[in-house]
Amino acid sequence: MMTHTVFPTASVQETKRPDQLMTSPVSDRHTCRNRKSRPALTRLLLTLLVLISVFAMTAQAASMPRKAPAKVTGLKVTNLNQSARLTWKKSSKVSGYEVWIREKGAADFSLLKVTTKNSLKITGLKNQTVYSVKVKAFRKFSAKDIYQGAFSSVKSLKPNVVKIPAVHDLWYKAALKSSVEMEAVNSDKKLRLGAGKEVVLVSTTAGTSMVKYGGKLYYVPRSKLRLTGMKTHQKPYKKDDVTKYVNEKGFYSKTKFMIYVSAYTQHIYLFTGKKGEWKLKFSSRCSTGKFSTQTNYGRTFICGKQMDWYFDGYVCAHYASMVWSGGQAFHTWATGVGWPASHGCIRLPRQYAIYIYNNVPVGTGVYVY
Repeated sequence: MMTHTVFPTASVQETKRPDQLMTSPVSDRHTCRNRKSRPALTRLLLTLLVLISVFAMTAQAASMPRKAPAKVTGLKVTNLNQSARLTWKKSSKVSGYEVWIREKGAADFSLLKVTTKNSLKITGLKNQTVYSVKVKAFRKFSAKDIYQGAFSSVKSLKPNVVKIPAVHDLWYKAALKSSVEMEAVNSDKKLRLGAGKEVVLVSTTAGTSMVKYGGKLYYVPRSKLRLTGMKTHQKPYKKDDVTKYVNEKGFYSKTKFMIYVSAYTQHIYLFTGKKGEWKLKFSSRCSTGKFSTQTNYGRTFICGKQMDWYFDGYVCAHYASMVWSGGQAFHTWATGVGWPASHGCIRLPRQYAIYIYNNVPVGTGVYVY
């Protein structure tokens, strides 16, 4: 049954000023008619807005199948300071989503929020407290005609102050494409920056980037950023930090050697041992690819060696240990290293390139980040 909203009218009694008492009857009637028409115009506009809203809801409902929506998938959790950010894959033709939460020790889940978006920031949480969350989609045709989908898999979250890890991937310099309001990572504050402002891109997850500006961390849509260069720091990582990093990451090698290349610090770190038990043998400055010709990132291995590496008929490097089939390698470089400068290869001081060439066998795992 369709309901109609009735807008009550108010009775207006006019009191004329002394200077209005001598106005002509025609002018007076014209003035009153205009004043009385204003409430009627307002009622008409409000009625139209209600009808448009009802029509839009009806059209949306008509396009939705009368069955339960599919199970929500892709639920991801990002822990923040006294809060958390949830994202999940968008469902087709649904009215919205229900987000349910349970604190550790509670008997059951409770409804936290109903939203039409496929993301949600939960605030007011306790740091170092474990929570469980799940999400389901629904299709609503009326107050009593609702089809509920299955819950997503349950995810745990534990709010905490977000800190930049001691060892991390390469950062990038970036500029804002347009004005944007950035959301602080470790507080509820927001900051608006104009187009062209420079920030440092720290990481990106599900289309949302974490950037550094003024010494603080913020969230901004990745689509708002234009990369302008590489952000590097030539100081090497501490021995304990980098050793812990490669072992926790589960870096693997078929030989007793493993090499980690840090594009951020412009250093290589050579380890001996095995997965989970790597020990640092030495580190050295290096030069990875410049911004326009970056070294390939990810996991690879030493796949071949050449004492004199020829390119276009001339020797372009010595003691080359190939790490990518496309033509990138560790090799000697005589004019200095320590900053992004190559066409993709990893340039090394002569003694370290020779050591890898003579001692680190083909098949050794190499990680470039």
